[in-house]
Amino acid sequence: MGWAAAPIELEKKILMGQPDLALIPVGEGSKAYNPQQAKQAVQVLNPKMVIPTPYKTAAANKKNCDLVAVDEFLQLVEGMPVRRHNSNKITLTASDFPSKSQ
Repeated sequence: MGWAAAPIELEKKILMGQPDLALIPVGEGSKAYNPQQAKQAVQVLNPKMVIPTPYKTAAANKKNCDLVAVDEFLQLVEGMPVRRHNSNKITLTASDFPSKSQ
């Protein structure tokens, strides 16, 4: 979804369908959903897998970064399986996608 932080209206949902993968901006700030809005976007799209982007990390400049950490979003979607990757790179194949959302 890039830096699209707007509600997903029915017309947009119809055009997007149900994606297998959604990159959802969860870190608040000027161009990202706040954690609650991000959760609503996930509920509307119901993708098989969500990768949260962008959010505040330990490397962020605390004075200049207006993003929030991913933790609040993860608390809101409690109950969904979470896989953490300690890399800035990920490779996915069809077999990586679960039958249910995560």
